[in-house]
Amino acid sequence: MSFVSDFFLHSILAAFVAAILFSLPGLGVLRLLGLMTRKHIFAALLVAPALGLCTYGPFSLAFTALFGYSTLTIIVAWLLFQAIVLFWIRQQANAIGFENFCTLSHTHSLFLLIGAALCAMIPTMNIFPAVYQDALFVNGHIYDHAKIAIVDAIAREGLLPINPYYAPDGETIPLIYYYTWQFLASQLKLLTGATGWQVEVALNWFTGLASLSFLCALAIRMTQKARAGVFLLLFALTGPPGYLLSLLLGPRWADWVGYPPVHSLELWWIQMSWVPQHVFSALAVVVLIFLMTRVLVSERERFSYAVVAGLTAAAAFGASVWVGGIALLFALPFLILMALWIRLPKRHYFNALKTALLAVAICVLFAIPLLISQTSGPSLVNAELPFGLGLYTATPLFNKEPYWGYIAHIVLFWLQFLPLNLGIVFVLGSLAVLLRSSTTRLEERTFQALSIGSIFGFLLIVQFLQSTIANNDLGWRAVLVPVMLLMVWSAVALTALSTHYFETVSKWRAAALLERWRPAILSLVMVGLTLCILSSANLWQLPDPSYRVPDAHTLAMRQAFLRQTEAWAKVREYAGPTERVQANPDGYAALTPWPVSIPYMLFADRVTAYASPEFAMAFAYRYDKEQRNEQYKLIQNIFSAKPTGDALRRVRDTLKVKVLLVDKFDAVWHSDVIESSGLYQLVFMEEDFKIYVAP
Repeated sequence: MSFVSDFFLHSILAAFVAAILFSLPGLGVLRLLGLMTRKHIFAALLVAPALGLCTYGPFSLAFTALFGYSTLTIIVAWLLFQAIVLFWIRQQANAIGFENFCTLSHTHSLFLLIGAALCAMIPTMNIFPAVYQDALFVNGHIYDHAKIAIVDAIAREGLLPINPYYAPDGETIPLIYYYTWQFLASQLKLLTGATGWQVEVALNWFTGLASLSFLCALAIRMTQKARAGVFLLLFALTGPPGYLLSLLLGPRWADWVGYPPVHSLELWWIQMSWVPQHVFSALAVVVLIFLMTRVLVSERERFSYAVVAGLTAAAAFGASVWVGGIALLFALPFLILMALWIRLPKRHYFNALKTALLAVAICVLFAIPLLISQTSGPSLVNAELPFGLGLYTATPLFNKEPYWGYIAHIVLFWLQFLPLNLGIVFVLGSLAVLLRSSTTRLEERTFQALSIGSIFGFLLIVQFLQSTIANNDLGWRAVLVPVMLLMVWSAVALTALSTHYFETVSKWRAAALLERWRPAILSLVMVGLTLCILSSANLWQLPDPSYRVPDAHTLAMRQAFLRQTEAWAKVREYAGPTERVQANPDGYAALTPWPVSIPYMLFADRVTAYASPEFAMAFAYRYDKEQRNEQYKLIQNIFSAKPTGDALRRVRDTLKVKVLLVDKFDAVWHSDVIESSGLYQLVFMEEDFKIYVAP
């Protein structure tokens, strides 16, 4: 069977297992919350994947961290979770009323599920491999999926995860990172036997499905119209209009429609292509906002909502400290302010406060494994904060200095930068959430108020805060929560614009004006939607290189890249699951947008002494920088044309590297220094690689 065929079949298997593993718990949770009846099971399937990920995920992580990580404990955790939910439902069956999250026919529900599944395939294709002339190709997005090594490490060695990228002076250190999403992927690996890359593809797709289907259900709940879900899927396919406008208008208008020299803010499908863990975290935050809405409008305490909210908050934090941790913490005052703005009866706030306190306690309890990992390693006493103040550069029209330049950047962030980055989703969604008038439905008014607090609170965080560890992940990823909510409100607005009944229009301020100018407004919205979808089409591409034949050197490198699958499979025959291996950290660096040894990340399934400068820094940023640099130079030495005996000895004795993998592109390939050193023995050789083992 060919590489791609085998990859596809195992990815499909893992995706199927993910659908069962995470959706069935979600159905139980939905029933527990009183939001599902048996008559609308298909409609419930729109919501179940998100709830399953957000609740079963942190529960299973805490359970397996406590009782050990294996296929058996995964199954036990899953069955136990189901049993607890089922028992709880039966205990309070008479105490809760059942409704539907959204009321849809089976046909509409099925079509929306299929639509969400197809849309989720679009970003997932960016990390799917293609083989052309016996060469392996994949889009540059695979760079940010080098965390596949974490998936492999968890599946191989359990919790708490060790750092697979860096071993300072041969010491096995814990992983300082948020890893709930990778932990869920590792479950698929243990249950299916697929590779880390294959389960990454499967869970990437399922995360996209879960996020889109939940947002569809939310838009339908707001409008009671099935087409709101269809509109949401269209908004999910939009891209940043600035790129296309620059092409259409030419260089004369570049400063007005172009981007400043900073990382742009990205919409749903682009973020899904790069960082599904942050998308999952943002999804959990949106689920949390919905749960907060339900708690606020309830006249009595709901213990079940506190538990589900606590687990969801733990999932948000565990998937991304930036989105579900720091950004959510700073956005809370905006949420509280908007909750008070709607002036609910005091007993509602009192019940909500008690529910929130219990939810926080549950969140902390189930986030303990993540907290241990985050605080491990060198002492935090002298560590700097991972974020700080910093104004986002918004326009190429002005410098930030003098003071009026800062003011211009603050204003143009909202008037130029966000519309050019987020397009019709920002323009229409912002107007919708601000202009939709208060309705008699308390839940809708409350969700609208919390949406306003979340959208503008998170965007202010993006504008004025930035992370200080290498990249501004705080700003780049915190925008996901506003993006998701703006997608919902854009779908709500387009549903209203496409409805010819005055009772729908009457929910909007200046209803008469909206009715009078409806055709013109609808036309402008459709033009904007079309432009943004065309922008996506301009940006998205298949990894298939057949339409752009690579040069001879690139083709040779890609052919060797494909054979790295065989090389690492052979390495694993000589290195046990806990033994350390080492390949050239600079090898195959040209395959990704930023230099990284991508074959190790995708195929190794073993720990290494030093993977690459980027990942050694990112996942061990509190460790000594000079030591990292020295170890990097040491590893570079043994793969150079003239490695020294002292370097080889230190790699074997200090770094405890059992197996060396030398590639034909490494400078040491033509040298016999390693063989003659007596420190490593040549045990296997093919035309593309050699394997050395320490005796």
